Parts: sequence; structure tokens; C-alpha cells
Amino acid sequence: MGHSREHYSRLGRIGGPASWARTQDRAARTAPAREAARTALDRRLAEEYGIPLDGSATSERRLAAARTAHFQRLAYRRARGGRSSK
Repeated sequence: MGHSREHYSRLGRIGGPASWARTQDRAARTAPAREAARTALDRRLAEEYGIPLDGSATSERRLAAARTAHFQRLAYRRARGGRSSK
């Protein structure tokens, strides 16, 4: 018979911090995930605002503005104290 879920949960609680303790450069370790998240957000915002993803300076400025609007919208919703529709 195998180990219980509790057993694996306890191992994870040990393994996570141990792994981070061995990590010398946290930013480098998390960089791929941060880049993927930003790319996914940029794709979504580009579609929503009709911004071409061509790498031009104009498109980059528009994406930066769209990101700012997105995060300001999130902050506004958070300040209101609850979920709201778009």
C-alpha cells in the first residue's frame, strides 16, 4: 500500500522551503514564469484593445498603457472591497 496524502503533503512542506534555501538567485529561478505570465497578459490585452503584437515602439507604448489600465482597474476593484464585473 502507498503513502497517504498527508505523507506527501508533509514532504512538500519540507521540500519547498529546502528548495528555496538552495536557490541562490530567486529572480532567475522565477523569470520564466514571470515572462510567460506577462506574455499571456499582453496577448489578452492586445486582443481586447486591438493592438498588433509587432514589436513596434507604438505597439509597445499602447501595451504599456493597456497594462497600466488593467492594473488600475484591479486596484479600483480591490479598493471597492469585492468583485465586480468588467
